[in-house]
Amino acid sequence: MRTSTIIEDDPVQAELLKALLEQHNISADVVHDFDGACKAIKEGLTSDLVILDYDLGASEGDGVDLCKRIESTTDIPVLVLTGAKNKEIAVEFMNAGARQFVSKPYNVKELLARINKLISRKPTLFDGSHTDADSPPVLDFNLMKASYRGVTIAMSAKQLELFEILLSNEGETVFRDDINFLLNQNAENSRYADTLITKLRRRLAKFPGEIRIRSIRGVGYQLSRSV
Repeated sequence: MRTSTIIEDDPVQAELLKALLEQHNISADVVHDFDGACKAIKEGLTSDLVILDYDLGASEGDGVDLCKRIESTTDIPVLVLTGAKNKEIAVEFMNAGARQFVSKPYNVKELLARINKLISRKPTLFDGSHTDADSPPVLDFNLMKASYRGVTIAMSAKQLELFEILLSNEGETVFRDDINFLLNQNAENSRYADTLITKLRRRLAKFPGEIRIRSIRGVGYQLSRSV
């Protein structure tokens, strides 16, 4: 059975989520506060997934702080499940290493799909074999450019933001709605991500090797690189 850790200060929400997961053969340990989460991280998390809220009612820190700690000490994927609607918070979580961001109230089928996707992936451990040739692209938001394998390409701010989102989830599907959300686009502009993807593909074609953005029909996009 797969395992999860739920970090949620609302006991009712936590127990509902735990019951949902256990109905789908995912065991769940619940941590209700920031201090308890810090202790669990320090002692060593061993679950297959962490489901994390943003506001844990603590002055010492929040979900973003915990996400950074989890990312720096484990290879456990983090799914953020929160009622926070602020797009800046979503970006903070993505920069902290979160793999998925889901807003409350959530659609059960969508949440389970995202959870199953994360816990079924095989983590790739860094073994020291990487070379300059397969190092990831470097994005410069000040000079509005991206560099890869000795080639530098000018990009717009939105192209760089999109590239960063896809790179931080390399090899994984990024939902179209998530892209629109993180790029501060409203639901009515549903084709925004598709249009920007087309423009970004043209820019990436100028790099040596192959950086491919694959369309996942009806869902989103997935970035991969040849090395």
